[in-house]
Amino acid sequence: MLRESIQGKFHVGCFFPNGKTGAVFSDYLLEVNPEPNAQSLLGLARSCESIGLDWVLIADGWVGLDRLSESLQHASPMLHAPTLGAVLLAGTERIGVVTTMHTDIHKPAHVARIGASLDAIGGGRWGWNIVTDQPNQAPLFGQTPLPHDDRYEIAQEFTDHVKELWHNEEPIDVRGEYYTVRGRLKTPHIVQRPHPLLVNAAASPAGMRFAARHCDVLMTSAPTVEHAAQVRATMDELLVEAGREPHELDVVVTGKCLVRPTQAEAEDEWARIVDRLNIDVALDQLGTMYSGDAAMPAREADRELLEAARRVGEGAWFNDMVGSPETVAERLIALREVGIAGIAMQFLRWSDSDVRQLAPALEIFRRESA
Repeated sequence: MLRESIQGKFHVGCFFPNGKTGAVFSDYLLEVNPEPNAQSLLGLARSCESIGLDWVLIADGWVGLDRLSESLQHASPMLHAPTLGAVLLAGTERIGVVTTMHTDIHKPAHVARIGASLDAIGGGRWGWNIVTDQPNQAPLFGQTPLPHDDRYEIAQEFTDHVKELWHNEEPIDVRGEYYTVRGRLKTPHIVQRPHPLLVNAAASPAGMRFAARHCDVLMTSAPTVEHAAQVRATMDELLVEAGREPHELDVVVTGKCLVRPTQAEAEDEWARIVDRLNIDVALDQLGTMYSGDAAMPAREADRELLEAARRVGEGAWFNDMVGSPETVAERLIALREVGIAGIAMQFLRWSDSDVRQLAPALEIFRRESA
């Protein structure tokens, strides 16, 4: 069972790419990475399983805003997460599969039944990445965009109703402020009890409060060990406020991963990657980031905007896991020592041979952690 398998251990997952690239927008990576289709992505999941990773997480989004990125395949195609998740669960044996499903644009019964089906397909290996809807998605569904914190307020009730449907095999009658749910789900029921692994990717106060109440895992951006330690401390305070114990929820950081046998080889490959950053694509992505809750900040000079885009292009918000096995293992140990419970690796190069180069780092890390 996925929830049980990661309890009390430092777990390592794979944050799936959203196209040919993901964390870093380099035309070099565009040339060397596979075409992102069902076969290659299943191959990525199997490679992750073969080196002992605990889970893969599939992000999702409904609205195409970053048209340049999509046209160049930096952010395209993005397969529907639950649909791809079913393929991965059917094609693997051990690894967990966490799929994104949005609140508001679904009904609680949709998520409850899709999730129960995925959990049954995987024999208890499914997890739900709970995401509140972005304002730019609302019009696609004939809805009015809502303020950020209001979306999390709705998500609280949404998730409560999903859990009610999972917990009860008899009909329920639940009437809330936003949803009314009456009846029972058709089988299959969820395999994991009391519920599958619940993940929230958040950095805002409202998102972190939501995770403290509902989730098993908070996935967040923390590019430095110091930042990660801050997130862990804040999360523990919020857990206590929510009536839970400190460390009852795992904090997982995102990482950009490129492992080579020596530090020099890793740095040489990284230099090839950043030498061909696509700044136009990075600007496209930067604009998408600010298309939801706020306009892009005003810049005093184009130079500052370009620097911000470069940081996006280089994946500056991801923890740095670029290096030799020894270097990467040391960085994992440093995260564990400040209370971080895991990392979601986004492989910059995601062929089978590239994924397998992480294995020696994990062996060193586990040996040093024993």
